[in-house]
Amino acid sequence: MAKVEIRVFHQTATICVYIVHAFLLLQHDSFLVIVVFLFTLRCQQHY
Repeated sequence: MAKVEIRVFHQTATICVYIVHAFLLLQHDSFLVIVVFLFTLRCQQHY
């Protein structure tokens, strides 16, 4: 049961990250986009 909850939380967090990603791309703030992208890659390697 806990594994399912973690998976759902991870999917929700991933969606939130992509929303932030899209928002930053719209703002054309390339430095933040790179930081968020690297942070996302690092998080995905944990799972």
